[in-house]
Amino acid sequence: RKTPCTLRYQRRVHGVFLGPGSMAWYDFILTYNTIKTVRIRNQPALSILFHLTRLLIGVYIIVYVIVLNHGYQTSVQLVSDISTKVKGSAFVTASDGSGQTEVWDSTDVVRPAVEQGALFISTNVLQTVSQARGTCYGNIMTSSPGIPGEDCTATKACVPGLATEHGIVAGACNTSYSQYIPGSGVVTGWCPLYAWCPVENDTFPMNPPNNVIQGISQFTVFTRFTARFDLDGTSYVASNANYLNGTNSTINLWYISWMLQNANIDLGTPGKQSTALLKGAVVAMSAYYDCNLRDSMDSCIPSYSFQRLDNPASTVSSGFNYRTADYYRVPSTTAPGTYQPQRDLSKLWGIRFIFLAGGVGRKAGIIPLMLNLASGLALLSLATITTDMVASYLFPKKRREEFLEAKFDDVAFNEMDRNAVAPVPYVALESVGEKK
Repeated sequence: RKTPCTLRYQRRVHGVFLGPGSMAWYDFILTYNTIKTVRIRNQPALSILFHLTRLLIGVYIIVYVIVLNHGYQTSVQLVSDISTKVKGSAFVTASDGSGQTEVWDSTDVVRPAVEQGALFISTNVLQTVSQARGTCYGNIMTSSPGIPGEDCTATKACVPGLATEHGIVAGACNTSYSQYIPGSGVVTGWCPLYAWCPVENDTFPMNPPNNVIQGISQFTVFTRFTARFDLDGTSYVASNANYLNGTNSTINLWYISWMLQNANIDLGTPGKQSTALLKGAVVAMSAYYDCNLRDSMDSCIPSYSFQRLDNPASTVSSGFNYRTADYYRVPSTTAPGTYQPQRDLSKLWGIRFIFLAGGVGRKAGIIPLMLNLASGLALLSLATITTDMVASYLFPKKRREEFLEAKFDDVAFNEMDRNAVAPVPYVALESVGEKK
């Protein structure tokens, strides 16, 4: 016995016959489709799979989404600001070869004094003092094609007007002039340059010896992170400025040695300078906030992490350095009564700290909870889909066919239209019952 899945209607409206398969607008409103449910008995494996899948989905929703990922809370990103203060004193041997000791305090080592979101602390310095514009000899040797050197020979002439690293070539090669170049020894034959004289000599190893500033690791850095969360028209502000240094995470006063060690940077041993202190490094200090906005903001304390960003194994400009100069004027030695400009050039290697802040502020609310629960309930349909796939594709052939026959109804609409309904020349609704 075959049973039509839906009732068939026939109508004549304004003289137009609406046969089987036709539908007026009120038929669409007054009817609906529903899902057929098939209950499978005597299949414990399918039942266990179905309920186990639903259990796993429920655990995922409650434990992971709601509890671990704070699915019951509204979250907002922070807006942050960082300010720093450096204190300490150190000393360095003067770069002029005099052997004198120079005291460097925080004002000397921190250059520039103010930097947005970053801090540079000098650890090694090379000073070329009393430079004046004039003519002198360079010290850059030709090392690769395309990069002009400042040395010359009888077969390699100077090119007047050629720009080099230190200045402009001003004349012919002086094959009798010689000077000591670290790593190459005494080199004879140099081009005269119009430049700031005397020119800088920053070849490693430098002569005089490297001027690493002693005592930098004992400097302290005070960091004040301020985080603001704007949620529901209210601003919540958290700051670590109220906490003193200690042995836990509530720290805002740091020794530089401690910061470098946490970034896995070797500070060296007696008699062996640290590469980072010699050539510099770039270190990121990250502060992460995870704040419950319903609690006191004084308890919202960030967690910190340190990471070295530059590649110490690089053979091209490893570490971090830059040059700066102090300009002034002195009485001229060639024109009495006038002044000529001079400068003290400093090349500084050091640790560049970059400060990063991130995190979220959370506040419990009914809306995020309901949204996550609704999304989780929708996932429960995966249990039915998974079980149906197992029954449809992994069952033995006979049981698979029985399941598919019970699960789906194949309806031949054309055959039903011919046999189930006969035309009725009247406007009144007629329904078709079971066909025997």
